[in-house]
Parts: sequence; structure tokens; C-alpha cells
Amino acid sequence: MPPRLPAGLLRFMPLIATILFLGASTILFVLQTELAQEDASREISLNLDDAAGRIERNRRTLEALRAESDEQSIAKTRAFASAIALDPTLLSSPSRLEAYRKMLNVDELHVADERGVLTASTKPGYVGYRYDSDPQSAVFMLAVDYPAFALAQRPMPKGIDKELFQYTGVARIERRGIVQTGYRPERLQRAMEAADIAKIATDMRIGKSGALLVADLDGTIQSAGSETLLGRQIAEAGFERHRIKGEAGECRARVEGTESYCRYRVTDEYLLVGWIPMDELYSMRNRSMLAFTLTGLCALILPAFAMASTNRGGRGKER
Repeated sequence: MPPRLPAGLLRFMPLIATILFLGASTILFVLQTELAQEDASREISLNLDDAAGRIERNRRTLEALRAESDEQSIAKTRAFASAIALDPTLLSSPSRLEAYRKMLNVDELHVADERGVLTASTKPGYVGYRYDSDPQSAVFMLAVDYPAFALAQRPMPKGIDKELFQYTGVARIERRGIVQTGYRPERLQRAMEAADIAKIATDMRIGKSGALLVADLDGTIQSAGSETLLGRQIAEAGFERHRIKGEAGECRARVEGTESYCRYRVTDEYLLVGWIPMDELYSMRNRSMLAFTLTGLCALILPAFAMASTNRGGRGKER
């Protein structure tokens, strides 16, 4: 026959069960909280890795295309300089200049003398322009004194439509002066449009309602899932600068009015921030705790009710 618990101990069984239930609830709450934070941290970190990887791949692609564009542009400009050296009379023939422009597949051809004054061009209105009159063109004045000079400028927006345009210059061969070409690097422009930093975070979601943004190191948002954030400071979105310490970390912020768990990473050029709302972060924990609490309460109340009924029945028989 199994040993019976002392009657005094039986009176404390409901209290003991309640203490065990509360202890188990506390442990479950802590474990579920840690698990939720770990899952959120992992998911945000993966998205930060993805964004950082995209930025780096885009940077390498653009660098490779830029190097290729520069090399081709310098080769074309040197070819034009060689043609001039072989037959300087072509500079006085607009039709021949235009033919060379088409053959080299560029948009503009320019030639300047030893003073840096443009004397021949496929753009007649440019003739007489002085290269030293503007900082952008003044750098080509070095070609007057250095025969080995060759420079492909960084492509820059030009005109009302802001299309990329690249000028390249080399030294004249037959005499001192400047030979220059200008063209639209369309392949590079398409790549730059595809790699636009503003597109990095537009399609990135974290969980159901979390997101990611990319800001420059001055704190100006360059890319975000919400267009309303573009161009604003991160502080306006809820990320206080003093919370961002070191190259990577985590913090809590009120992002557009919603309390959120955030992780950030600082790269050479950008600050990446990912976040997920707190109510979404702990939604699974809260559901688990609700289910556990209801089950536990049933496990406590039903036996207690049964014991109370049994005791009442026993006292009735004694009477």
C-alpha cells in the first residue's frame, strides 16, 4: 500500500502547486523572451548582411565598369590624337571631324592649342572656349606640358536631363595642346541606375512589419521601405544618434511611432539599421504564455475542485 501524505502537508498542496506553476511560468517567460530576441536578432542580422553584400557587390561592379569605361575612352582619345598627328588638316574640315566622331562612337571631339584655347570641335559653338576658365576643364591644361598626360574624368550629370557625361583628354602628339573626347557612358549609367543606393532597402522586409534603412554617415536616409523617410535624418525616424555606439549593436527605438527592437551596422560609407516592432517580436511568446497559463490554471483549479467535492461528500457521509 503506497504511503499516504500527512494531512498537514495535504492542506498546503494547492499552495505548493501554485508556487510551482508560477516558477514554471517565470522560467518559460524568460526562455521565450530570450528565444524571441535571438530569432529577431538573427533575422535582422541576415538582412543587414544581405544589404551590406548588395552595396559591396554594386560598388565592385561599378568600379570594374568605370575602369573599363576609362580605358576605352582613353584609347579612343589617343586614337584621335594619332589621326591628328598623321593629318592635322582634318581639324579644318567639319565633315571629317564628324566622320571621326562617328567612327570613334563618341558624342564630342575637341582640340585645343598650347594656350588651352579650343580651336577645333564637332560643336562649333565651343570654339574659343578657354580650358582654364572652369575648374572642371582646367585639369586638362596639364596636357599642354606633359606629353604622357591622359585623364578620363569621373562621369558627371550634364544638361537638364542630368545624363551622365564623361570627358577624356590626352596631350596632342604633333604639337603642344589638348585632344579631348566626350561621350555618354550608357552602360555605366545603366549599371549606376541599377545600383542606386536608394533601391537597396525598398524591397527588404523583416518579419511581417519590420524593415531596413540605409543612411549616409551624416545620418541622412538614402534608402528605406517607406518613401516618406527618404532624405530625412535618422533622428526624425526615431533613431537617436547617441544610441548608435561602435560599428555594430542593438537598441530600442520608437520607429515612426512604433516601439521597435533594432540592430545596426556601420560600414565605410553607410549606416544600416534594421528593426522589428516589439509587439511582433513577442507575439509568439505572448501566445505561448497565454496557452500555458490557461492550461496551468485548469490543472490547478480542476483537481482543487475535485478535492473540495470529495471532502464535502465525505463529511456528508459522516453525518
